[in-house]
Amino acid sequence: MISQMEKRLEDYENDPQVKLVILKGNGKAFCAGGDNIAIYKFLTAGDWSFGSSYFNKLFTLQYLVSTYKKPLVAILDGVVMGGGAAVSMLADFKIVTENTVFSVPEGALGSSIGDSYSLSRLPGYFGEYLALTGVQIDGAEMIECGLATHFVFSKDLRPLENALEKVDSPDTSAISQLIRKFMHKPNIKQHSVYNRLPTVNKCFSGETVEDILLSLVRIFVEEKTVNSDVYEWQPSKLELVTKEMVDRCFDKLVNEKNLEFLISPSRSKLVDNIVSSKL
Repeated sequence: MISQMEKRLEDYENDPQVKLVILKGNGKAFCAGGDNIAIYKFLTAGDWSFGSSYFNKLFTLQYLVSTYKKPLVAILDGVVMGGGAAVSMLADFKIVTENTVFSVPEGALGSSIGDSYSLSRLPGYFGEYLALTGVQIDGAEMIECGLATHFVFSKDLRPLENALEKVDSPDTSAISQLIRKFMHKPNIKQHSVYNRLPTVNKCFSGETVEDILLSLVRIFVEEKTVNSDVYEWQPSKLELVTKEMVDRCFDKLVNEKNLEFLISPSRSKLVDNIVSSKL
């Protein structure tokens, strides 16, 4: 699927008749993430080439999207997770609905699949919070923290798509004005974690994961949420993690011949020049 998306995007980019490209899911979800189970099975069997090939293709697709020469409109109705979330966050326009559920659960596996560019630009340390916890947030929260550009009710998506299909210019300002006609201002829920951003900043501003964990325990104890003796880490401190411990995790990787650095092709539009639409 990744290869097919890359081929289609390249074709649309070179087609003068195409003025913008819409990214959306085929069903009730935008993307539920990649097949991590398959990657895990290959890795545990000692085969690193499958995972290497998969991430090579995924990162190449992300690079293509981030440097795309035509406006990209991502319609994020439903679940938006994993690699699909990383790809969609690089679009010029990110439209969410009342059905949107965003998460980066791969953080629990100790991996990152391209979300760091978007998450690192969120207010305070909210990006670190999302990356390290894999917590789910909704469309309203995505608007509030800046992950999404427009909120549109799902019932209005079809009329919006019809309007976008009639666009005859790649002018992002005109596209933004068109989307605004269908846009609504959502209200985040009272219990939303984003309403506790000062606490999130206090906990996730640590220089190390160990500092963050200690801050979380301290906050929980202060709020009488947990007992301070609950957590026992092995090793107890990050500085006690030895090189030998780390090497044991990667000993099969040393002799793998198929892992090479990705050298991305030169393109005229750099990631930092992505157009950001203004609400």
